[in-house]
Amino acid sequence: MSSPRHLWSGDWELDSAAAREEQAKRRAQTEEPAGSPPAASTPRARPSTAARAAASLRAARERLPILTARATARARRIRKLRIAILVVLVGLLSAGAAFGLTTLLVGSGAGNGGRPYLGVNVVGSPFGTLVAHVAPGSPAAKAGLEPGDLITAIDNEPIGAVDDVNAALDRLHSGQTIELSFTRGPASFTVPVKLAARPSGHP
Repeated sequence: MSSPRHLWSGDWELDSAAAREEQAKRRAQTEEPAGSPPAASTPRARPSTAARAAASLRAARERLPILTARATARARRIRKLRIAILVVLVGLLSAGAAFGLTTLLVGSGAGNGGRPYLGVNVVGSPFGTLVAHVAPGSPAAKAGLEPGDLITAIDNEPIGAVDDVNAALDRLHSGQTIELSFTRGPASFTVPVKLAARPSGHP
């Protein structure tokens, strides 16, 4: 009797090793290379409207102290400016009042029982008694006085303030000639001045 015939002929161990090598090669070819770039990241989701509103509110809260400080500094500057303007206005009003009073006192004449007429308006200044105005045709104008001159003496009596001019004129009368000393810039002058009665129509 002949031996049974098998469908498999050959060495199964060799055939199995060859099959494994073939499968390993196929797998190596189908796998991605190791240095392939990573997959693109998924896009970020945009923040919601509520999140954006909350972020805006936080930013506004952070800016609020800065804006408040700026507003406070601006208010202080405006207040200082107002005070400076007020001081200047008070100074101008005071100078105007002194100017008017001096005009009445120095410009009055002996013809009405007052002082003799010199014809100048004087004001006080840090440098002395300043001639602010000289009436045309007045004794002071004839003697050569000009606005900006500083009266330093009347009949050798020192003049340091407007009241000193008034006090000197109180002792004088119209028609009298006095020595009037004054400075103009760096130069000093002494001139004779014949006092007069107040002209008619003079305020």
